[in-house]
Amino acid sequence: MLGILLGQSPRETEEKKERKFSFRKRKEKLEKRSSTKEVLAATCIQVTEVKPETLNPVWNEHFVFDIDDVHGDLLHMDIWDHDDDVSVAEACKKLNEVSGLRGMGRYFKQIAKSVRSNGTSSSGSSEDNADDFLGCINIPLNEIPVMGYDKWFKLEPRSSASKVQGECHLILRLFTTQRDTTLSKRESKEVIHKKMLSQILEYEHAHIQKEPYNWNGQVSPPAWTVLSHHAVQTDLSPLQQAIIRWQCYSSHHRSQRMCYTLLLRLLRTIDAEWDPQAVQGDLERQLSDSFRLYTDHCLCLMKSMRQVFPCASPAAVTRCELMLRGVGHMQTMPAFKTACPLRNELHLEIATVVKALEEQLRRLVQVVDAVCADVQRGQNVYNKLFYSAVKVDFFSIAYRQLEKLVADDVSVAMEKVCGTLEQESSRLTQTMGETLLELYMSLKILKRFREFLPLR
Repeated sequence: MLGILLGQSPRETEEKKERKFSFRKRKEKLEKRSSTKEVLAATCIQVTEVKPETLNPVWNEHFVFDIDDVHGDLLHMDIWDHDDDVSVAEACKKLNEVSGLRGMGRYFKQIAKSVRSNGTSSSGSSEDNADDFLGCINIPLNEIPVMGYDKWFKLEPRSSASKVQGECHLILRLFTTQRDTTLSKRESKEVIHKKMLSQILEYEHAHIQKEPYNWNGQVSPPAWTVLSHHAVQTDLSPLQQAIIRWQCYSSHHRSQRMCYTLLLRLLRTIDAEWDPQAVQGDLERQLSDSFRLYTDHCLCLMKSMRQVFPCASPAAVTRCELMLRGVGHMQTMPAFKTACPLRNELHLEIATVVKALEEQLRRLVQVVDAVCADVQRGQNVYNKLFYSAVKVDFFSIAYRQLEKLVADDVSVAMEKVCGTLEQESSRLTQTMGETLLELYMSLKILKRFREFLPLR
């Protein structure tokens, strides 16, 4: 059984100190003494399930209480060894039907005594069958830190006569209801949380002295407190938080490189929390956009893979591996298949990027062959027409212009090929070798036309 004990105002505390040394009649003191129901109203009481036949019960239950005074109220919890046939929940519900202690049985006398004593010493005796009472916990709400509690609490006796031992693990969080601000009326809670996180990432990353790809995305405790409190106050689910974190971190990564391990971990978090029924509308569209933008970014890096992830750098190779693992994990995620149903052949897109250099060489061979054919026609047909009519050497002008364009394209392509051969320890694939041979033969044919150029 657990509930909130209402605190006392400073004025009530002073009055209590004055009455302690006054000579008021006993009757007056009895009239002013609060009843148990006033100390802990029945509507504030919540009861866990009974765990039968166990010395180490595990509840995993969630309770929410409305707090009036966070500075004075306390969380009070009793733990009992329940042996009766009547459930504790049903018994506590009957508190609403009882105006005081009169009419309650032995069991509720013990509950009332534990609440009234609030864990302090009293002159109780053992006639209350205290062996049913296993202990209580009293936690002042003003002692709960900003980040909450996630710890074991030692059980306390309700009186000096009680023999209590044991611990109870509790997770406690304090949060407030959201105010109707202008921003909250204009934007959804997801959009507001996303804007907050994006601004925090920009600020935190700018003030951290880290090399590119080395920042793990961890923010300062105050920033984490603001984000966690806003998430709790707006009732963002773990899945919504995971999606928003992925959107913000993956977007930030495109402008300022971050650790790929973090991005992979964020994807796995979405995978673990995924519920297609909970992601619809704008959130699904935003998730789809984030997947698309990150995938396109990775494909762009793959096109310049040998420059971005040079084989000579072990750290760069590791980054490349983590990036590929992230993309590989993404395409297997149910979230990716739901948000991006038309992009179900991502592996083919990656294969296309890998083959891009070979395709460039193949297209270059076709271009050189087309230039050779055009030069041949220019020499046999157009050159005679132009020279006989207007005395213009059409062949020389066209050949030199086309030769320069071909030379520029071949130079760029061969730089990429040489870089590839150096990084791959001179290992040349058969397809690329055949393509290079074709390019060589085409360039050799083009070079032969230089013999028809006039001597200067």
